[in-house]
Amino acid sequence: MNSICDERTMLIREATSNDAAAIWSLIGPIIRAGETYTLPRDMSEADALSCVLGYTVGNDVSERVWQKSDRTLWRAKNADTFKPMGPWIDTDVDLDALETRIRLNGRETLRFRTNAMIFGVAKYISTMSRYLTLYPGDVIWMGTDGSSPDLQAGDVVEVEITAVGTLRNPFIAEA
Repeated sequence: MNSICDERTMLIREATSNDAAAIWSLIGPIIRAGETYTLPRDMSEADALSCVLGYTVGNDVSERVWQKSDRTLWRAKNADTFKPMGPWIDTDVDLDALETRIRLNGRETLRFRTNAMIFGVAKYISTMSRYLTLYPGDVIWMGTDGSSPDLQAGDVVEVEITAVGTLRNPFIAEA
């Protein structure tokens, strides 16, 4: 499922019953809606957050076997159920106060300051606006800081971003 919804309904299916996948977290800025609103091109870093409606949590799943064998990443990054998000959009967030925690089967595997990744949200949006136009409803996947664990059928992944929420997904083999 590739939408914001009740977290009980979001499942991640692996590509085949034998292939492992890795999961990444995100802080997802969502572009503000408006009748004629589009993100201006060449937006300054100081103005970049003015277009953000709010933030959500997501799991950006990658199927590692496909990632290594395909010439492009479209299949490894975009199969059905590989982008669950939610459980809601938070519109009042202090980016510098956020911390991301990733847990695999209840054990914390990664923790980092959310806005202290390689690129902070404002810098990322500003840079993107030099090359493309963002539209209302667009979601920007920011990635993670560090490497992510490989997953096996039966694993449960939780991505928690303080003040935004926790997204919990079981990883099941496709029947």
